[in-house]
Amino acid sequence: MKFRARSLFTLFMVAVFTYSMVEASGWIPRASIMVVGAGGLGLLMVLGQLYLDSRPGEVTQREILDVSALGGGGGQWIRILIICSWIIGLFFSIYLVGFQVGLPLFVFAYSKVQGAKWWMSFVMAAAILVLLYGLFDQLAHVIWPTPLLLPFLGG
Repeated sequence: MKFRARSLFTLFMVAVFTYSMVEASGWIPRASIMVVGAGGLGLLMVLGQLYLDSRPGEVTQREILDVSALGGGGGQWIRILIICSWIIGLFFSIYLVGFQVGLPLFVFAYSKVQGAKWWMSFVMAAAILVLLYGLFDQLAHVIWPTPLLLPFLGG
């Protein structure tokens, strides 16, 4: 494992997630479930990033910061507008049909438009739905805001 300067932030995040999980482990379960759950997922992600940081091969600053490599001219502004449109669409879907319906629909639509196969888009959307239902509804008992269209959809 080769240590690089860019690994410092990743190590800092490992410390932050580890501290948050240790600190929350002394709380009552209802109060700590979100911190421990999110901290565990975050810790897994930063450990994966630490592994990627330690792999051989050098990435230069030019490769990291060169926006023109994405397709020169004004193409990056079009991509920025497309991403912003997706995010605004996610916000509106959550506002209209609720978080538990809007987020899986967003994941399915985004992954499908970006080229994922139907079954993979469905699996990702189902995984998000199971995560939302299991973690937030069943474990944390989150009270979701009422979506705008719920009265018209029979809810």
